[in-house]
Amino acid sequence: MVATEEGTPPQPDAKAEVAEADRQRDAWERGGGAAASSSAPFDLTVQPTVGGQEAAITLKGVTANTSVGEIQEMVHAKMESKPKPDEQRLFIVAGAQTPLEDETLPIGIYGVVEGVTLHLAMQDAAAGAARREGRAAVRQERAEAAVVEAMRLEDESEEKRRGRQDCKASACSCLFRWVACAPCSVCAWIGGKCGCTPAEIFRNVTLLVGGLVGIAVGLWCGLARPNRASIAADSLSGATGEQGA
Repeated sequence: MVATEEGTPPQPDAKAEVAEADRQRDAWERGGGAAASSSAPFDLTVQPTVGGQEAAITLKGVTANTSVGEIQEMVHAKMESKPKPDEQRLFIVAGAQTPLEDETLPIGIYGVVEGVTLHLAMQDAAAGAARREGRAAVRQERAEAAVVEAMRLEDESEEKRRGRQDCKASACSCLFRWVACAPCSVCAWIGGKCGCTPAEIFRNVTLLVGGLVGIAVGLWCGLARPNRASIAADSLSGATGEQGA
């Protein structure tokens, strides 16, 4: 609870209110509250606690998915006394009489369905506005934090992609990174930057080994060819000498 001046009731913490609203929304959606059946329109009666039955109004075509804020705007527009949204305290008489406080939530979360009558009492507009602005500030802060987190993840993904490119350029680095994880003069720079997958590492190592084998075979062939030519020349020279004798 947020501390207030002496003599005024304590105000609920905006973060706690938003967390509770999220919990209610999640539970409602998991229970099928946001299904097509919740989009069926119905007429909603709003009865002021002062003024009698003749002061009641009917809001036509609302649904369980209609937000509390939208209902408050409808009441302000249609009711003769024009109560502002922040001074409206809407609730159902039956049960706990929990007020429809959070303007972003669907009225269905509060149990407002076809056949239910909402009752309207008046509250301090300044206090209502303060609570609403507090919730809005919390949601804005969370939205900004989500953007920052998304940018951070994008940067990490880009760094990992660049790490894979660097890793592809050095099969030795990938080999030590995956197999040994041991520092050496060639691979010490990795430091977790290498993002090669096991398949990429296997391919790079295969290419490395294949290249080394190819070089070895080429060198062996290059060295062996002169020796074979020399042996052939010696054999031919010996045969010619024998014929002359």
